[in-house]
Amino acid sequence: MTETGTGPLELYSGAHGKVMAVRLADGSLPALDFLNSIDARAQQAFKALFSRQLDHGVLLSKDRFRMLDDKDPHVYEWKVHSPRALRLYCIHEGSTWYATHGGTKAGETRGVKREVKRARAIYAEGSEG
Repeated sequence: MTETGTGPLELYSGAHGKVMAVRLADGSLPALDFLNSIDARAQQAFKALFSRQLDHGVLLSKDRFRMLDDKDPHVYEWKVHSPRALRLYCIHEGSTWYATHGGTKAGETRGVKREVKRARAIYAEGSEG
């Protein structure tokens, strides 16, 4: 499902920031498409992670959230382990987390690097629009 409009789409907002889905030039929202494609249990798990981080200001567990590299812009992943290993990739800017895309666990180092590169490309395209 693609929402109509321009610019990023708000997915979640809390006292410590918000999560926005990056919108590409063609109007698609890869992060929203990913979230819509997973089951309700996994969707609720991601929403719980957003709440913990954005309502309460803390998400310290590397089992649930981590920075993937230290180059600008930093790419992070929110992680859900049940019913399968799912990842939602994002870039942090100020108090906003820009969700770029999601998928299953990348696994090997090459897979993680590929997802980091994809996250930056989606973010760059969305920033231009």
